[in-house]
Formats: sequence, C-alpha cells, structure tokens
Amino acid sequence: ERDIVSIALLFGVFAEQALAGASGPRIGYTVWESTRYPEDWLRSLESMDRVWVPTHWGRDVLLANGMAPGLVSVVPEGVDAAVFNPDVSPAEAIASSPGFKFLNIGRYEKRKGTRDLILAFDAEFGTNDDVLLVIACDNPHATDFDLTREIRSLSLRHPENLVFVPPVARHDSLVGLYTACDAFVSPFRAEGWGLPIMEAMACDLPVIVTDYSGPTEFLGDHAYRLDYNLVDIDEPYFEVSSGNLGQWAEPDFMHLRHQMREVYQNREKASELGRRGGQHAREKFSW
Repeated sequence: ERDIVSIALLFGVFAEQALAGASGPRIGYTVWESTRYPEDWLRSLESMDRVWVPTHWGRDVLLANGMAPGLVSVVPEGVDAAVFNPDVSPAEAIASSPGFKFLNIGRYEKRKGTRDLILAFDAEFGTNDDVLLVIACDNPHATDFDLTREIRSLSLRHPENLVFVPPVARHDSLVGLYTACDAFVSPFRAEGWGLPIMEAMACDLPVIVTDYSGPTEFLGDHAYRLDYNLVDIDEPYFEVSSGNLGQWAEPDFMHLRHQMREVYQNREKASELGRRGGQHAREKFSW
C-alpha cells in the first residue's frame, strides 16, 4: 500500500492551510520571483514534508532564505508540445498584418518590464522600419489599471507600430498568436519560471529575454540573453516587517534595443536559433 501524497500548487502562504489534515506526505509546490521570500510564506512552507520549486535558481533562493536543503527539490514545469508547436495555424488577424512582428505576452507590470519594452521598441524603430510590437497584456490585479491611459502617458513617437491583443478565454487560443509572430521578447526583472517564454520557444520563435532567474533553467544556447544588474526592489509588492524586499534584475535596455535590432536585421540567423530552441524545448521540457 502506498501513502496518499497531497500537493498544494498555490501561493506558498496558503500551503499549510490547504493541506491541513491531509494524510500522508504533504508537498508545497511554489514559485517566487525575488531573492527575498515573504516571512509568512516561509513559515507555511517549512511546515511541509517537502517543498518543490521549478528551477535550481528558485531552490538557491529558498536556501538563502533559510530553508533546509534536504527539504527542497527541483521539479521543472514544462510545455504541452502537442498544443504549442510551429505547425499550428497562425492567428489570421495578426499574420495578415505586414512587417516583422515582435511578441510579448504577460501581465502589464514593472516586474515584467512591459512599459520599458514599449519605450525601448519605440525608441529603436521608426517610420523606415517595417516592424510591429504585438502585446497581449492586462493587469487584473491593479483595480485602476487602464491600458489606453497608460499608453497615452508614454507619449510614444510611433504608437501605430503597436498592436494590443485583448485577454482570451482559453489558454490554447494563444498558440496562433505565437505562430503569427517572428520573435518573442521579454525584458523581465524576475521570473519564477516564465511559461510564455517556453511556449514561444516551443513554437520555434527566437526569444530575447533577461539572462536571470527562472528561465535560465531552460534557455540553453538558443536565446538572445539581455545583460542586467541586480538592484534592490523599491516597489513594494508583498508585506515584510524588515522592509527588505530583496533584489531582482534591472535589464540593460540599450542592450535590449541592440538585440531587437539584431533579430530584425538578421532574420535567417534568428530563425535558425528559434528552430533549435524549439527542438530543445519540445524534447527536454515537454509534458
């Protein structure tokens, strides 16, 4: 007879409560983005029999926050290669637009670098460049978030080069968006894993991403990696009694501009890297 194993896949702070009274081993699967864990998360996770994290970077962060090494194991996330692959028909509304298309998918927030990406793209590409930045973004966690107001506040030179995709009802509705575009770009400050990056790779897109945190688990030699510096986080996004929010990356946005220009101009090389990255993602990280 085998033990019943209970696994909580949710914010670490809720793991203890969610598995209260569970028989057999209790496992908390958690994903976090900064170098500093909230104290209530640590207390909850330390009550587990095991803690799973998706990356070795994430494990190192937990250990640096005082978690016992024997408690923490790396269990990677992955991608459904039967859904995310380059053979999926592209979304017609995007594919029919002329020009080279960069894609970004994710919450509109500082951690994801959305605003900085838009500003860097607008500064780098002008009227003589046949290029679009396609962004699927929202921020349901910010009750006052207004995308139109946010974009107007940026005073962009070429707002006509941006295409915004509204939220979709089904996860697999995004696949055609990947295959309709030519490259994926994400100048994030920190990621626990980075699922859209892996989905983009699985669809053979070359990816331009910050060379830090969770995605380093799966990028291999197939990504355009952005330089960065580690900086103290100055924007509170969790409560901590000490006031220490930890650190995350500050991407080099001039390097971002250079990398976008490189991919735009040297498309054959970028496509080859994308194909190799796609094979890597589908073979090594498929469900």
